[in-house]
Amino acid sequence: MKLSVVLPTLFAELLPGAIDAAHAAAGDVPHDILVVSPFDPQRDDVRWIPEIQSRGSIAAANAGMMAARGEVVALVSDDTRLTPGALGLAIARLAGLPGGMVGFPRVVGGEAYIGTVFGHYYPYFFAIERTTLARLGAFDEGYRKHYADPDLALRIWNSGARCEFLRDAAIVDVPSRGGAGEAPDKALGSRAADFARFVGI
Repeated sequence: MKLSVVLPTLFAELLPGAIDAAHAAAGDVPHDILVVSPFDPQRDDVRWIPEIQSRGSIAAANAGMMAARGEVVALVSDDTRLTPGALGLAIARLAGLPGGMVGFPRVVGGEAYIGTVFGHYYPYFFAIERTTLARLGAFDEGYRKHYADPDLALRIWNSGARCEFLRDAAIVDVPSRGGAGEAPDKALGSRAADFARFVGI
């Protein structure tokens, strides 16, 4: 089973480490890496999806997921790192989880964080079968940065499938870039607007 790893980024300095970590997370699983960015990654081991206009991280993630060719699509971030072999574990679990999604606990400062909403688990970063994305749709681009992940997870739960996290794999934060990535979205007030959309106010 082939895997497509989607990696949106705005920060060239974070990209090499993120690409190397994605390869390590995939291990022996046949895979390709799709980088969604406004700049050319200048790497032969990735497929570049140019981000011509910045429409937020949700739209960038969708652009990569819609361009994916693998049977399984994984979404990762430039400022986190999956543990080696994590994506192989994800593919193995998806085989017994038809229509579902698997994700990874996020390790921040030694503590593991697991997201829940309305009593249901949702993953920050995940692996999902491409057929499930085709059936349920990817992220709602009415969100710019926040709350699209629990929204997608709830659609999966409502379809009768499950979201599960992998106990033996994790997402680990890399050293902070000083908040540089937050400024554009904060200026747009995206968190408040996205929250209002999520709760329907």
